[in-house]
Amino acid sequence: MNLSHTLIVALMFVTIISFGLVNILSSFSSVLNINSKVKASLIHLHWIGILLIVHFNLAWSAVLITSKDTWGYFEFLFLVSGPIVAFFASSVITPGVIDQDDPGAPQKQYFSIVRQFFSLFILIQLWAIGTDFLLQDDLTGSSLFNVVLIVLCVILIKIQKQSLHRYGLILAWGISLAAIILRGFDFIN
Repeated sequence: MNLSHTLIVALMFVTIISFGLVNILSSFSSVLNINSKVKASLIHLHWIGILLIVHFNLAWSAVLITSKDTWGYFEFLFLVSGPIVAFFASSVITPGVIDQDDPGAPQKQYFSIVRQFFSLFILIQLWAIGTDFLLQDDLTGSSLFNVVLIVLCVILIKIQKQSLHRYGLILAWGISLAAIILRGFDFIN
């Protein structure tokens, strides 16, 4: 049996993305279970939702993998590094068991992971820009969204105010929804 490099790269890519998706869906199911002691703030839950969209965007990138006929080992390593970082981000943002007697515990939990999560989120955006060059030989329309998200994440890492994180979340949802709409109508890849 002769497997092409493209098939091997695509299989590895999709497999790693699946691990991140399982983490995210498990997070949601733990929080939605009313008998669970796992709770999260609304901001936290929304970032998990945005990371879910990122995983769908990564899965869609698998379509572009088939456009490349030859693969070098370093290209392969770079390509699978994005889903690996996304998997780590999904592990970091997974909410944990909190003190049920402390009403501020969900917010404390969110702010305890902000630096690590947004650092990983920045790496995912940088990877996406690099993937544009690898698979499409240039920046794409979605690269601008990636740059805006990088700037937003840098700001959110530095600021520990819940109100500003809400505004950042609104901007992130706006960017995510705009990208979905533009990608859905084939204006961007």
